[in-house]
Amino acid sequence: MHLTVASRVEAATDTPTTAPRLRLVPPLPAPPKLYDVSRRPSRHDPRSVAESFARGVAEVMARARPVDQLRELATWEVVRLIERTAKRQPHVARRSAPRLRSVHLATPCEGVVEACAVVDAGLRSRALAFRLEHHDRTWRATAVQFG
Repeated sequence: MHLTVASRVEAATDTPTTAPRLRLVPPLPAPPKLYDVSRRPSRHDPRSVAESFARGVAEVMARARPVDQLRELATWEVVRLIERTAKRQPHVARRSAPRLRSVHLATPCEGVVEACAVVDAGLRSRALAFRLEHHDRTWRATAVQFG
């Protein structure tokens, strides 16, 4: 019986071993973006909120929209700042509605989006910079600067 076990061991070691076959695997998924909407509990995309806010501010400055319509998109302090700035603007007969030329977003940290927008307002173009923060499943503007 001892011989039988030894012969089995020898037979097992005498067989040539083949290297395992390599197979292609799919590439790793791309790393997540700085802001991935699917990972957030937000109901709103920050880009669409930023575009709506920038368009709303431009229309308030052109006196085509009341400032109170921005309450859903901005904090009370930001709404009052927009109101004060709009009152200081000279009143010009509106030729056409302001047009949003571009909006650029940056994400400095989790739950914060900093945006800048360029608005065509008649013969002039204006710049607008603002900050959106994510609170209670929605985005709100917490700071704004006019250029």
